[in-house]
Formats: sequence, structure tokens, C-alpha cells
Amino acid sequence: MSDDAPPADEKISLYVWPHFWNLPSFDIESLAAILYLQLAFRHHNHKHEHHKYRLVECTDPDVSPSGTLPFLVHGTKKVSTFHGIVRYLESLDMGLADEGANKEGESHAIRRAKRVAWTSFVDSQLKDLVNHVLYAIPENYRKGQHTALVAHLPIPSKYYLPQRLRAVVQASLEPSGLWTVKEEEEVVKKHPFDKEKVKDVVEEKDSIIREAFGKEKLVHKARETLDLLAPLLKKHQHGHHQHTFFLSPHPTGLDALIAAHILILSHAPLPNNALLPLLKESYPAIIEHSEQVLAYAFPSEDNAEIRADVQVVQVPHANPVVQLGRSLGRILHSVVPVQA
Repeated sequence: MSDDAPPADEKISLYVWPHFWNLPSFDIESLAAILYLQLAFRHHNHKHEHHKYRLVECTDPDVSPSGTLPFLVHGTKKVSTFHGIVRYLESLDMGLADEGANKEGESHAIRRAKRVAWTSFVDSQLKDLVNHVLYAIPENYRKGQHTALVAHLPIPSKYYLPQRLRAVVQASLEPSGLWTVKEEEEVVKKHPFDKEKVKDVVEEKDSIIREAFGKEKLVHKARETLDLLAPLLKKHQHGHHQHTFFLSPHPTGLDALIAAHILILSHAPLPNNALLPLLKESYPAIIEHSEQVLAYAFPSEDNAEIRADVQVVQVPHANPVVQLGRSLGRILHSVVPVQA
């Protein structure tokens, strides 16, 4: 524990996007952070009774020091991003890092190095695949993330914030070729005798062919990714119960991160979700793992031997004037060079 860390009895607050689709959050990183924190506090509660935290449902990412959710507040400390939160909790000896050697004789240092490498793989491969399904397929975006956002956002945020968040995802997907949306075209009714009718039919057929080819490419890329992740799942016996985790007999940040991706993918009502049938048919153990992690993090009252003391609250959204000021400030900061 660092010398400048807050007092041990200082309650942690985790700011996340709100719950939706029967999940603690509709956002991948927020859900991963919630799962990790809940698992960590369950793990440490038997040693430190003071381990409590507040889960703050937030719809204003501009209150975060990085302008993104999730972020953690602990005394005067503010920590952004899932990975930053994991590192901070580990620095306080409140994380999920397991100790000792496993049955293969691997040391803690070796397992940690493997988790770091595979976490990077998840960030660069699985995250792009899931974000493609959530954001780059227009009908999925409208029924999924956009619906979740506008259900929680006040005016005027619901008119500009979803587009801003989607643009961030677009920038991350374009280098890998997984952003295929050219433009959002409005549906215009044509006159039945329009001379362009034949041309429209041809273009529609071309669009169907491109969509089928894109789906085949997506499934192929998903198979390559999931084929590498599936063998990392190992079954472990804990008393009378059997649990399955990635690379460890105990849950780690890698489990929380992978589970968050799969849970969003399997719970969101997406009309064009090519990855879910693939997961169910070829990788059912990965879906079972994600549901197990969720149940392990939030056990039923009957099975809850240890429950973290979590308090869920909602933070009010900034008024429209403050929102406008923050937006203008962000724009000016991006175009005006910072003086050295």
C-alpha cells in the first residue's frame, strides 16, 4: 500500500454507465469494472470488514478526469479506465491477483505476465469484434447502444452524446477494417415510375452481397480469436463447487474483462448478431463462463456467504448550460495547442 493512499476506512466510489438489459451496466468497460470490484471485495471482505464501495450510476462522462466512464474515486484519488482501476486496487492490496504456484508449477510472476499478454489480446481483438457488432451495424446500434443511451440521457445530451461516443468507437475500428458504415442514409420513398428504380434494385442486391461477405469475414475473424481464448479456460474444484476461469484457479481481471464482452453480446437485443450463434454452437463454455462470473460476483441471497457492501446511487446530470460549456471547452482544448 502506497504512503499517500487514502485512509483504510475511506469508501471507494465507482462511477459507471447505468444498468440495462438485466446487467449492472450496458457499457463493456463499466461492466468489467463492476465485476472486478465486486469480485475483489468479496475476496477481501473476510480479511477487512471496512471494504465497502459505492456504485454510482452516471450518464455524464465529462465528470471523469479522462472524459470517459468508468472511473474510481477514493479520497482525493481519481482513477480512470478499467485497467487503471485494476492497477490501483492491486497497489492497495485490494485486487484479485492470485498468489503462489499453480498445479503446472507456474509462479505468480509467470501467470501475471500471461494475463497481461492475454488482456492485451482481448483489448485488441475481442473488443473490436464486439464493438463492430454493437456500433458498426446500423440496426444493432439503433436497437442496442443507442436505445440504452437515450433511455438514460437528459436533453440535450441525448441529441449529441451518442454520436460522440460512437465516433470514438469508429476511430478505433477503422484501422482494423471493422468499421464498414459509409454513411447513415435516410429512407426516401421513390415514385413507382422513378427512372432510378432499376438502379436502386441493383444497388440493393450489391448491398446484400457486401453484407453477406462482411458477416462471413466477421465470423472467420471471430473464430480465430475464440479458438485462441477457449483453451485458456480451466476447471477448478472449490469445495463442493466447480468453477471455470481463465489461466487461474481464481477469478482475475482477465475473467471480468472477457465476461463483460460476452455478457453485453448475449444480453443486448441485437437484430443482427452473427457472433452469438457462433458462441452458442462452437464455444458454449465461454458463454457459461461469463454467466458464472456474473453469478459469482452477484450471488443470490441463498448462496451469498460473503457479500460486498455495495450502495447504488445515481449522480444528477449537469444542467444544459454546464454541458454546453464542457463541450466548448473540450473542442477548444482539441484545436488550440497547449503552451509548453
